[in-house]
Amino acid sequence: CRDGTRVICSSKDGSVGVHDVESGTRLLALDDHEDEVSDIAMSQYDPYVYTIGKDGALKCWDYYTGEMVNSIMLEEPANRIACNPENRALILSTASGKLMKLDLKYCKTKVNSLNIDAHRSLITCLTVNPKTLLIISGDKGGDIQVRNFTDLSLGRSFIAHQE
Repeated sequence: CRDGTRVICSSKDGSVGVHDVESGTRLLALDDHEDEVSDIAMSQYDPYVYTIGKDGALKCWDYYTGEMVNSIMLEEPANRIACNPENRALILSTASGKLMKLDLKYCKTKVNSLNIDAHRSLITCLTVNPKTLLIISGDKGGDIQVRNFTDLSLGRSFIAHQE
């Protein structure tokens, strides 16, 4: 995490821990998911950690205190999450290949969301480049997509590998 002294990891039992890198000591427990945690993202500028779980919840946590700031039930469980803190937005992907852009205002409320059918199979990787505002996603079938962060429009797509 930010200064390299902590690491955040999740478990199949729904627990998330913030650990000291040197000692391995668990410093904080972020335990409120009812099922396996699928992914974790951390804001670069705000003190927030975001978790998504198979329980369909998106949770926002204070990185320093471990307090849950907000919990939002998603329309469909997400399996990957990426953060663009400058736009105060998260990009989430679902097992059905959808991409969701969720605009957040200080992690407190759901402002609006944009959903599109992006991939034909399970999205296995997802990242946002904060400098170019490009979303890069890849699916199980090898399809790589590069999209505009603002409206999720497709810039280009190519096959990187075959199953």
